[in-house]
Amino acid sequence: MSPRPGIDVEISGPLFKKGAKITRDGMEDAVQELMELGEQRLDDLLRPSPGKFKSSADARPGMASKGFYRRNVSGEVQGLSGRIDDGGVIYGPWLEGTSSRNQTTRFKGYGTFRQVGQELEKKSDDILNKHIKRTVKRLSGKSASFGLERM
Repeated sequence: MSPRPGIDVEISGPLFKKGAKITRDGMEDAVQELMELGEQRLDDLLRPSPGKFKSSADARPGMASKGFYRRNVSGEVQGLSGRIDDGGVIYGPWLEGTSSRNQTTRFKGYGTFRQVGQELEKKSDDILNKHIKRTVKRLSGKSASFGLERM
């Protein structure tokens, strides 16, 4: 069986296990933002266009795609973990390029989940830092700053 296309995000560590509610809420917000960003990016990339997610016959004028695959892509957040997947669509691994069939045909897959996962990885530091600053501000009641300050 081929692995399911998907993107996982998880935040862990002793600070979250011991559970300061404000800290946990801030990081849950970060996971939520990453999931929403990933879902939006996948929605944009999975829009049918001629030659991609649409056969040449369906790409002709008047032959609108139903967007079945794109409609099945969704994310779920549970605490400090989130997952975006294709809902188990049978041809999902083939479209992603992780199916054994991709090795025996010329079609190597679009790698959409892989691409979006890499984009989220690059953006995660900025998103986490934004939420950490917001959380520190809530914890201290002051403006959060990181790094060295001059005296």
